[in-house]
Amino acid sequence: MNLNLLLKLAKTHSGTAGAKVVASLEKKGRTLAIGMNRRKTHPLAKRFGKNSEAIFLHAEVDAIVKAVAIYGAEGVRGSTLRVARALKDGSPALAKPCEGCQRAIIAFEIEEVEWTS
Repeated sequence: MNLNLLLKLAKTHSGTAGAKVVASLEKKGRTLAIGMNRRKTHPLAKRFGKNSEAIFLHAEVDAIVKAVAIYGAEGVRGSTLRVARALKDGSPALAKPCEGCQRAIIAFEIEEVEWTS
C-alpha cells in the first residue's frame, strides 16, 4: 500500500486528539496489517511509550500488534512500515514515528520505514 492510499485512509479516520494517522505493515508485496491511532491502549504501547500516563495506541504499534497476532513476530521481521498523517484540511503532515514507535520498530526488526512529510 503506497503512502498516497494511506493518506486517503488517514483523511477518513476520526483520529485521536486530532491526529489522523494510519500505518500499514507490508512484506513481500502483501499488506500484513493496517493500524490507526486509537484512544484504546495495549501493553506494547506502555512498553515502548515514553510517558506511561499517555499511552494512546499509535498507528505504528497498532499495525505491529495486529500483524504479530496473525503472523507472529517472525512474520513481521524484515517488513516495511508506512505511516501517513492527514491534517484537518486533508493535506499531508509529518508522520515520522515517535521515539516509542521507533523502539517498537527496532524490537520487531522492521527493515524499512516510510512516512509522509
